[in-house]
Amino acid sequence: MVLSVAKRVPAGLHVYHTLDDALVGICGSDVHYWEHGRIGDFVVKKPMVLGYEATGTVTKVGPMVKHLKPGDRVAIEPGVPREINEFCKIGRYNLTPSIFFCATPPDGGNLCRFYKHSADFCYKLPDGVTFEEGALIEPLSVGIYACHRRSVSLGNKVLVCGAGPVGIVTLLVAKAMGASQVVVTDLSASWLTKAKEVGADFTIQVAKETPQEIASKVESLLGSKPEVTIDCSGAEPSIQSGIYATHSGRTSVIVGMGPEMISLPLVHAAVREVDIKGVFRYCNTWLMAVSMLASKTLNVKHLVTHRFPLEKAVEAFETAKKGLGLKVGGVQIQTGFDCEPLLLHILHLELSGEGSECEQLVESPHVFPANAEVGTVFTALGTPEGVLLMNSVESTDEECWTAIPQEDMKKTFREQGLRNGSLILVQDSDSDDNSLLSKQGRWTSSMNELNWLQVKNFCQSGSEEKQVQIAVTMHTLFLFFALGTDIHPGAELEVIVEETLSVRDGHLKMPIWWYQPERLSGHRESWDHLNCAFSQGSSWGAAPTQGAPGPEPAEVSLLYLGDMEISEEATLAELKSKALALPSVLKLAVQSTSLLRVWTVESKRPSRLLRTGWRQLKEYRLGRRTELCLELLQKEEDLGPRDVLLRTQLRIPGERAYSLAKDLVWDTTRGWTAGSLRQRVADFYSLPVEKIEIAKYFPEKFEWLPISSWNQQIAKRKKKKNQDTLQGGPYYLKDGDTIGIKNLLFDDNDDFSTIRDDIGKENQKRTALEKKKSREVQRTQSSDVFSNSGMPTRPRGPEASLSIHVASFR
Repeated sequence: MVLSVAKRVPAGLHVYHTLDDALVGICGSDVHYWEHGRIGDFVVKKPMVLGYEATGTVTKVGPMVKHLKPGDRVAIEPGVPREINEFCKIGRYNLTPSIFFCATPPDGGNLCRFYKHSADFCYKLPDGVTFEEGALIEPLSVGIYACHRRSVSLGNKVLVCGAGPVGIVTLLVAKAMGASQVVVTDLSASWLTKAKEVGADFTIQVAKETPQEIASKVESLLGSKPEVTIDCSGAEPSIQSGIYATHSGRTSVIVGMGPEMISLPLVHAAVREVDIKGVFRYCNTWLMAVSMLASKTLNVKHLVTHRFPLEKAVEAFETAKKGLGLKVGGVQIQTGFDCEPLLLHILHLELSGEGSECEQLVESPHVFPANAEVGTVFTALGTPEGVLLMNSVESTDEECWTAIPQEDMKKTFREQGLRNGSLILVQDSDSDDNSLLSKQGRWTSSMNELNWLQVKNFCQSGSEEKQVQIAVTMHTLFLFFALGTDIHPGAELEVIVEETLSVRDGHLKMPIWWYQPERLSGHRESWDHLNCAFSQGSSWGAAPTQGAPGPEPAEVSLLYLGDMEISEEATLAELKSKALALPSVLKLAVQSTSLLRVWTVESKRPSRLLRTGWRQLKEYRLGRRTELCLELLQKEEDLGPRDVLLRTQLRIPGERAYSLAKDLVWDTTRGWTAGSLRQRVADFYSLPVEKIEIAKYFPEKFEWLPISSWNQQIAKRKKKKNQDTLQGGPYYLKDGDTIGIKNLLFDDNDDFSTIRDDIGKENQKRTALEKKKSREVQRTQSSDVFSNSGMPTRPRGPEASLSIHVASFR
């Protein structure tokens, strides 16, 4: 730990404190320095004392100090200007570049027994203000300064984004300054509950809504857009929501510190003249904070959670690091691993309409503490107790539903093995006839991509119906069908499934996948890490896809994140921002939308790269069934309109295998020629261009097609030589294609194929042969049926007892 004292303050102005009977608070930045040794550009390079939320008792004063004396209790403002410069002259000393600030390298803090500080930045505490309240003046000052930046005044409507400690004190200050209504948004239901307790008029729990949708909810609750928006989270979607929500001509204040680079709707703010103001620490707030506490205008005592003696400082930091025992409003919010919030998807039957006797299966998301009892599901739904079925993914890649025994209802969600995103099916205890379980209490069904086919006898043997129409009203498709033993060959029952997508006009509803090519390390650790991060959302049907080139068994892997609805008018940057709000993506802590690539998905593979973040989605001409996948980048990229992104793999000499893929950007300004590509590849790998051979990989065929710079075609009619282009046949080169490279200095073999290619081709041949045999058997059986019935035989296709037609309507 590191800290040094402000040495340029004249010695006669110092005040010496003892902290024997005083307090120092531990902030998140203290914990960050303790764990990581740096915050941004502030790097700990020598031992440093931490702590900057301090109160103390004066033990000695300098000869020029007149307003304080030994024995006075004081609150310490941690920022002290080292010089009188232009910022000090206009009263904004917090912007002084050379300012001394406690516990910020290279300056030391005040978590110590004795401490010396500038007297001008020590404020005497009135008798009615405790040391604990004094130590909270520092975080309180952040809220005061944030409200000052827009001058929150009597009757204002205010939006506070983020219900953490800073959000809570900002809420308190806004109400104290006369705000008539305050809306608070956050991801955590527990924090929002406490925000409501300390004075929030409305709260909004953010889930999968877009920033525009959050802004619309805020306006609906307040009756108009808020005059002031204060973001205390630093999260990109949160700041965007604040800008969209702010009343035209008013102000959005940014307090939270997030990623250095984020995407904001600046044009939207500009045309509505929404002022965007930043907040850096605070200035001229300490006297107001002391007055508020002395007059009991604010009550901050409930923000104190734990108390430790100085000798147990390490234990205090460990407690702060784990986030244990956070309290707001005097009620403890447990935030450890055992009680973290879980998002569960509850499936239950509801009547399809008022007065209707027909029930439909409805899926609704609910958040529970991990240490809550499983039986609380019934309380959340407001239904009588019944049967709960838990969904889990087994190693056999099958979806398994297991009934939870009655005696296990007292177990916690964590003990029952439920994870973030798990599915729970709720049934009435007396609905045995309609049970989705078999008599053995366990029911298994195979998963077919994103839809599930499950079992119930829908067509009775004596039914005269030849067609059954099912209206699908939920995201997950349940089709119940059992084939009777008395259905004769050739008889058909047609089931038409009309999948109605509840997508508003002008909107797209797209499945979103996560794509991680194996290029980050020599093994599969990077993908395993992502699997771990997504493991709590596995019920969304996450499944890796197979069949790509390279030494690893599954280079192209996709994990299903969920569906996302978004306006066609939205930009690609806004789509990325909304994708970052998906629960599984939040766990990866992606720092910025500029670190995400977006691809369309075809045949379970990334297909077309979407570039240029300011373009609207409708300009990409995405179909209504388009699927997208996200790819995480290690650094930001800016692809030009003529740049082509290729995956390049260098062949390992002496082996039929390739090294891990590397991204290569090829500028095609001078044409899509083989010579240009060969030169770019040679430069990228620092090889002589005449000593390399390259080939494009076709994963569907497990084949490599060599690319030669001497490939020229002679037009049959014009008898002219046309320069080759890789954009057309037979290469059809595009973003994301794999290019294999051979170094002829070590490998002069003409073969580009791998062992996996041989295996893939053999599997394709075997599959084709099996299909051929199956068709021959079906043809023979069909011929036998007509021969036995005395009907003339004629060639015809095989008949099936069930045909399913799936249509999609908007």
